[in-house]
Amino acid sequence: MRGDTNALKEIWQDATTRFIPVWNSRFVVRDERAVLLTLQDIGSHANFAQSIYLGRQSSTHLFAIALPDEPAAPELNPAAFDNFRGLMGELPDEDAALLAYAKGMVEWQNRHRHCGMCGADNILSNGGFAMDCSNAACGNRS
Repeated sequence: MRGDTNALKEIWQDATTRFIPVWNSRFVVRDERAVLLTLQDIGSHANFAQSIYLGRQSSTHLFAIALPDEPAAPELNPAAFDNFRGLMGELPDEDAALLAYAKGMVEWQNRHRHCGMCGADNILSNGGFAMDCSNAACGNRS
């Protein structure tokens, strides 16, 4: 599935797909449950090329989206986000695992923005699970 960009784009636009915004290692949590947003909720931060396909939870497809330092969309008010470390003991195991997965993938992407071989920019591929060097002469994949 991750290797099929067209299928992922269809899933991305499906009304039942949910998104986990990650902002400075923080997440939206209400009533001790992770909040999964719709594409409409994500607003201007919805960028397919920068998203991470996490897979499915039951029949719901999930993507993680790293937000910029200052999210502009009003529905993504920084005050709505809680620190991940402080949440761990309060969340159900399933939610804690899902948020840890999203956080880990976002952190990995942030630390691999440049090719380890030649230093050129990396480009996300395979649903956000691979980073391909933009330098065709290098061709490294992380």
